[in-house]
Amino acid sequence: MQQPINLNQSLYMRWYEEYRERRYLEEQSDEVVAQRARDLISNILTLESNGKIGCVQGSVQSGNFLWCLFSHLLEESRLRTASYQGLFIKCGIKETLAPKPTAPDSPASEAILSLFKEKPKHRYLFKFGERKWMQELVDEGKLRVSPASFYNDDSLAPAIADDELSYDLAGDAFDEEILSLDPFKTRLIDSFGPVTPRPQKVVMQTNYYAWCASFGMSLRLFDDFNADSLVVIRDVGEYSRRLIQALRPHLGGWRFVPCVVHYFDPFHPSKKTKSVFACKHFKYLYQEEFRYVFIPTSPIKTLPPIHLNLGPLKDIAELIHRS
Repeated sequence: MQQPINLNQSLYMRWYEEYRERRYLEEQSDEVVAQRARDLISNILTLESNGKIGCVQGSVQSGNFLWCLFSHLLEESRLRTASYQGLFIKCGIKETLAPKPTAPDSPASEAILSLFKEKPKHRYLFKFGERKWMQELVDEGKLRVSPASFYNDDSLAPAIADDELSYDLAGDAFDEEILSLDPFKTRLIDSFGPVTPRPQKVVMQTNYYAWCASFGMSLRLFDDFNADSLVVIRDVGEYSRRLIQALRPHLGGWRFVPCVVHYFDPFHPSKKTKSVFACKHFKYLYQEEFRYVFIPTSPIKTLPPIHLNLGPLKDIAELIHRS
């Protein structure tokens, strides 16, 4: 039976309490918990328009999600070490992938800062990259569509490297989606029940192609992606049409899936995680990725990159330099 939520109780105290009811990290090693802390801190920290480091607000849905999980970590640290900071001091958090402050200098040009302020008003796609390649994308429509296996490479930047063909879950998938839960109405144990550890690996049975961009405008992505320029795709529908048309001779009959990436928590996965090609660990949540996915009709292990020329994109896209 669900217990009523005490709305007079502070939110973080409620999160501590709900974690004690469902202590899902209890059996995990200190290092696993510490890495989870690094992933959460990476998402909680932001690069602001004044060049200083800020924090994601709890008033947004992803903010509630992140602060809730971070509160659980603090409580786990207290239960293990008798201190909210104990586990962090023991394992360290210096390896956290955090945004880089630029203050007193501006983090970007005035044109980019203007876009940063306007982003809630528009449905654009943003492609971050080196000036040479971004210039070619706008002037000639030149781009590379890479196989998913390409990204499983530790030599890539940490914000880019990822296994796009499989991932690990700590238990079974749930009907509920933790990112969409209302912390003012729902307790974790009421949605997910008692902890029942059942580690499993979810594997995509075929390689596939993906072209990725961001639907958000996070200033930190310039540093995370080693980028000095940004292409703003203002007419996403027309860009999609041209991309599909250019790929058709290469991928006839393949399934085309444009999708907003679903970010999951391995300890609270939803059934959406069955679609490996559309899912990523929440440590990448701040990237707000939109991707075009192309899936073969039968399993293929090895795929070469595809180089395309869509033609000039100046009528639907704009190149802006960081500085």
